[in-house]
Amino acid sequence: MMRTLLVLMFFLTSFEVVSQNVVKGFVIDLDGNGLPKVLITEVRTANRTETNTRGYFTLTTANDTSHIAFSYIGLDSQTIVITADTTLNIILTRESYDTRWLTFGISHAPLNSAVGFQISNGVDEEPLIHFEDFQDNVLFKVHAQSDFNRNYSYGAELGIHLLRYIGRTTLKYDVIRFKEADIFLTDFNLTSKLRYFGNTGLIFRTGYQKFNDKNKFGLGLGLEQNRRNFYIGINSRYYFDYFHHEVYLQYKIPAKSFISFLTVYNRIDDKNLLSLGLNYSFARNSYRQ
Repeated sequence: MMRTLLVLMFFLTSFEVVSQNVVKGFVIDLDGNGLPKVLITEVRTANRTETNTRGYFTLTTANDTSHIAFSYIGLDSQTIVITADTTLNIILTRESYDTRWLTFGISHAPLNSAVGFQISNGVDEEPLIHFEDFQDNVLFKVHAQSDFNRNYSYGAELGIHLLRYIGRTTLKYDVIRFKEADIFLTDFNLTSKLRYFGNTGLIFRTGYQKFNDKNKFGLGLGLEQNRRNFYIGINSRYYFDYFHHEVYLQYKIPAKSFISFLTVYNRIDDKNLLSLGLNYSFARNSYRQ
């Protein structure tokens, strides 16, 4: 009888050992930093542990097939199915937030001595913001400049942000009255950006322009290249009598809320326009239910 009990205990012990798996690895954030005190739980059991100060953990499961949950305050939880000894490298990202941006800026047109302002929801800054952190589908921007004498300009931009690789499509309306420079411009155009290779965007633009005594319909193409903290673009439109060329560059000082410097140069026929801007952008986050 005793011999039979010993054999049975050995069998049960062997079965239990086989049914367990060792799970180990690291838990990090998007920047590659180890996350300490991440709670790691085998679902439907009391089996749990935490990561150490470097984000490392080891857990022996109680079942042969286990659901292992990783949770950390302020970050999205993850659940992994384990069926064997495993080494994991878990990346926890931020919770699901709808990110909304606001930008306030000042500008100066040195060739025409005009100063101005702009308000937007990050239309110009969108290429500088990671696509997961720019979730506004409706885009807007209003701006104006004046020398409080004979020169002034104003305009508005409204659009939609489609998919990651299609980019944004906007309707833009601008009025420029720089009498001393003999520039009288009314411009209404449709712009669509297609991100087609790496960080390079292809820009399509079409619209109507009234420039001094000319009223023309035009078409244009451009390229935009964005890097970690800056982007540069160039586009040209032909109005079947003259060209409108534009070059722009924007650079940001890296931060969650950031300052950016924007330079825009336009040459319309034989006229030159230059605008220098300083913008402040910040995110307004709300939790997505």
